[in-house]
Amino acid sequence: MYGATYAMLSSTIGRILENQDVYANVRKEIDSVLGREPAKPECLSKLVYLTAIWRETLRLAPSTPQIHLTCDKDTAIADGKYLFKSGTVVVILAQDVLRDSSVWGDDAELFRPERMLGGQFEALPPKAWIAFGAGIRGSMYHSFALQLALIALSTIIQRFEILPVNRSTKHSPETFRFRVLPRNDTPLLSLVPHLRPVSSIATSSSNSTEGFPLYVYYGSNTGSCEGFAQTIATRAARNGFRAVTDTLDNAWSNLPKDGPVIIITASFEGEPADNAGRFVKELTHESEKRDLQDVCFAVFGAGNHEWARTYMRIPRLIDATLELRGAKRLLERGEGDAGGDSFAESFYDWEEKLWETLAAKYGLTANDDPRTTGAEIQFVSGSIDRAVALRQPDARTGVVIENKLLTAPGVPPKHHIELKLPAGMTYQCGNYLAILPLNPPEYVERVLARFKILRDQQIVLNMAGPTTLPTGRPVSVSELLSGFVELGQFANKRNISTLLEYAKGPATRSNLEAMLADFKKGGKKPNSSMLALLEKYPDIDIPLGVYIMSLPPMRLRQYTISSSPLWNPNHATLTVGVIVQGDFRGVGSNYLGSLNKGDQVLMAVRPSAKAFHPPADPTIPMVLFAAGSGLAPFRGFLQERAMQAKSGHRVGKSVLFFGCRTPEDDYLCTTRVLACSGEV
Repeated sequence: MYGATYAMLSSTIGRILENQDVYANVRKEIDSVLGREPAKPECLSKLVYLTAIWRETLRLAPSTPQIHLTCDKDTAIADGKYLFKSGTVVVILAQDVLRDSSVWGDDAELFRPERMLGGQFEALPPKAWIAFGAGIRGSMYHSFALQLALIALSTIIQRFEILPVNRSTKHSPETFRFRVLPRNDTPLLSLVPHLRPVSSIATSSSNSTEGFPLYVYYGSNTGSCEGFAQTIATRAARNGFRAVTDTLDNAWSNLPKDGPVIIITASFEGEPADNAGRFVKELTHESEKRDLQDVCFAVFGAGNHEWARTYMRIPRLIDATLELRGAKRLLERGEGDAGGDSFAESFYDWEEKLWETLAAKYGLTANDDPRTTGAEIQFVSGSIDRAVALRQPDARTGVVIENKLLTAPGVPPKHHIELKLPAGMTYQCGNYLAILPLNPPEYVERVLARFKILRDQQIVLNMAGPTTLPTGRPVSVSELLSGFVELGQFANKRNISTLLEYAKGPATRSNLEAMLADFKKGGKKPNSSMLALLEKYPDIDIPLGVYIMSLPPMRLRQYTISSSPLWNPNHATLTVGVIVQGDFRGVGSNYLGSLNKGDQVLMAVRPSAKAFHPPADPTIPMVLFAAGSGLAPFRGFLQERAMQAKSGHRVGKSVLFFGCRTPEDDYLCTTRVLACSGEV
């Protein structure tokens, strides 16, 4: 095993040195995750890009190049074209399987770790990645080899500059040599003294290595369900649990039986999230029946009532099938409607019932004191990789080429934004572009003013349990507030309870108690953020750490791409309406609307539903229907047909029907506009 692992390490380093963009990205991830600390097993799950590099290296150079199988009965394949008699020994060439263009794409011969990110690895067909063999002859050391390789690689890259001796981009095993130099910005030894707190704002008293195991698995494309899962994991320690979080696709091979299993998952047009597809397929497949009798579970589902036919299909399917297979349901399934006005509240209400149920079943005492839920903050004198910290490792930096306002003054603004994609990032017509935005600057300034903190003040966050916040290293307050938490989300019942704990004035307490009473009765909810309530009631003396931990993590915003790669494979456009309602600012749309030429944007391409693409045959006519707000993808559809026609293809007729309230002000799809964009 060790010989194969050493060979794989050399091969991986060679691949990294041949691709300097990959080297830069993986070093950034390692610096963000490990900082100056040594690599530990509990950190490895955060090294997502390094894991992708390892998987891609093994895809091109598998540890098990051949797999020998013996037929136990007469078997015909390819519709009876080939017959294998019982006892026939079949040799499968793993390298050919791992370079199959029908699975891996036309660039299957190229080294591209990004193909293993964003749920793509989990969505592969069964046995598509057989670098360690398959079936009962699959390497029993697979997991240990991965752990060993990640620790070794991350430590080498963390501590040293790696330089090739031979500058050729092609290496043979006999001639491949590299040298290492100590990095100036990282100590060779791990004996680094820890910073001591200067001002303890709030303290998390629980030790994340202790407690009863709790497993939280999520299926999420846009980040909402992952955020809910993170909320449960963060609150686990103070409820007596030790939380483990992961995607659903990573859970199926061994659903735990030594602790409760909590599943937070969404339904997208009736289909599972990208990182839950394999779990759903194997859970519902007859041949994959397993003994789930000792599994205790609870499910919370997210959906949108506007998709009435498929609303909550996946959460309900998982919930029912787990029970059918013998697992024990801890409490009734929770459901949150992303198209309603109580999405987050539905989750928080269900979460309260969850902790009550778990406390009763496992004999643990829930501690709901908000004073134990904050992050410990150290104020220090003196770059966090935001995408890695927020667990979006496939998000990379693109550049704004143009930001054009499409609407007349006095009407809600709509922008057409052209973006240059990061090198190697590709898309199909109809795909999503996921953007990791920043909060509006005025939100950040209001928080700084409320807590009387300078925007450049450096702090260090220390807290127990998993988190998407940048912990253990200096970060400026303004950077933390701008990019890691949602400042504008309306306050929920838990937020108001937290504010009430720190309210001093009788009038303030009375008003907050009235808001809580309205929540419990299902009445009017405050259309105010925590920030707005803190400004309204200055006598609420809440610590900054508690405030930050009360906010949800910044999540991706997905926008359908409004261009075709046939127009420009390296550029994509978005057509976005900017949301402004009173003091409320839509975070993603306002961020995009404020961008200027040359600005850098964190982005990732995400797949859309399989059916949501122009027909592969360009001669098939298209009839397209869209509300005004849904026009964007069909601009791309029309542009694709226009580019096909321009290149000499025969194309079918396309007709677009779309909504428009005031044609003189916001008629976004005039023939002139489409012609300028190459769409007609």
